[in-house]
Amino acid sequence: MRITRLLALLLLLLALTLPTEAHDVAISAIKIICRPDDTVVSISTHRSYLLKAEKAGGSKDNSSSSSSSSSSSGSGSMPAPETPEIGQALGRRLHLLINDKKLLPETVHIIEDKPNDLLIWQTTNKNPTKLKPNIEILDRIFPEDSTSITIVTILDDDQSQEILLDSAHPSYQQSQPQDHWAEASSYLQKGILHILSGPDHILFILALLLLGGSLRTLLGIVTAFTVAHSMTLSLAVAGIVRPPAQVIEPLIALSIVAVAVENLRCLSAKNKAKELRAKRDYRAYYAFAFGLIHGFGFAGALLEANLVGPALWIALASFNLGVESGQAMIVAPVAPLLMLLAKKHKDFSDKLIYTGSIAIGLMGAYWFIGQMKF
Repeated sequence: MRITRLLALLLLLLALTLPTEAHDVAISAIKIICRPDDTVVSISTHRSYLLKAEKAGGSKDNSSSSSSSSSSSGSGSMPAPETPEIGQALGRRLHLLINDKKLLPETVHIIEDKPNDLLIWQTTNKNPTKLKPNIEILDRIFPEDSTSITIVTILDDDQSQEILLDSAHPSYQQSQPQDHWAEASSYLQKGILHILSGPDHILFILALLLLGGSLRTLLGIVTAFTVAHSMTLSLAVAGIVRPPAQVIEPLIALSIVAVAVENLRCLSAKNKAKELRAKRDYRAYYAFAFGLIHGFGFAGALLEANLVGPALWIALASFNLGVESGQAMIVAPVAPLLMLLAKKHKDFSDKLIYTGSIAIGLMGAYWFIGQMKF
C-alpha cells in the first residue's frame, strides 16, 4: 500500500493549494424601492470579496460615490492606505440612473456584518417630481469579474421585478420587458456551475460513488441525495428554515469525512467477509442525511439575491434543475467506470477505494479546519 499512501499524500498537498471556502462569492444585490416621495436604493455584497476586488484594482470610475457617505453608521472604516473606506468603495460601484440622471446620494448608511461577511450600502433620495422614476442600471457591481452576477430587485406600487445581471446581460433599462426564459436559462447555468465549481459537493458525490455497487444501489444513493437537497433548498429559499452559513459550511466538510470513513469501513468488512452485504451499506442513508445539509449550502446562491414573487420560483426551479444537471455530468461517466473496474480489476478497484477515500477524507478535514473560527 506504499504507492496508495504516497498518492493520498500528494492529493492532500494538492488540497492545501485550494481555498478553504468551497464557493466563489462574486455575487451582489441591488434593491430599489420606488415610493411617491422618495427612492430607497441599497446594495449588499460579501465584504471579503469587495476588499479583494478593491485591492486588485477593482472598479476605478463610478460617479455615484459621494462625500455624504461620511454620515454612515459608525461601524468603522478600513485603515488607509491598505484599503479604501469600505462603504465608499461599495458606493462607487453603483452604476445607476434615475430619470436619465446619475444617482447622487443625499445620505448614506453603511451596515457591516463581519461575522456573516456582509456589507450593506443604503441611501434614500427625495423625489421632487412625484412621478414614477425610470430606472436604468449600466453595469454590475463587479464588472471586472466575468463570473460575477448582480441581482436587481425593483419594488414599485406593490409590484416587483427581479433582474439577473451577468456577463451576457450586464445592464438593464426599465422600459425593457422581462425575459423570464432568459432568467430561467441564467439560473440553470448558475446551478450547473455551482456544482462543477464547488469541490466540496463534487468530492461528496465522488465519495458516495467510490465504493461502487450495483446500478440499483447507485441510483438509490443518487436519488436519496437529490430528494434531500431539493427539500432543504426549497425550505431555505422560501424562508422557512435558514441555518447560518458558518454552521452549514463546516458540516458540509464533515459530511465528506464521514462518507470517506464509511467507505474505509465497508472496504475492510468486504475484505474480511469476501462480500459486502446490502445491510452493511449505509451510503443511501448518508446521502439523504447529509444531502439535507448540502441543500442549505446550495441555497446560499439564491438567498443573496433577495428574490420575491414569481421570479423566486422560476429561479428556484431553474437553479435546482441546473444542480441536478451538473450532478448528472459527474455521475454519468464515473459510476459506469467504477462498476467496470470493480468487475474486471478487483485489486485495482480496492486500491482506488482505499486511496481515494483517504485523500477525500483528508481534504474534507482540511476544509473543516479552515471553516472553523478559533
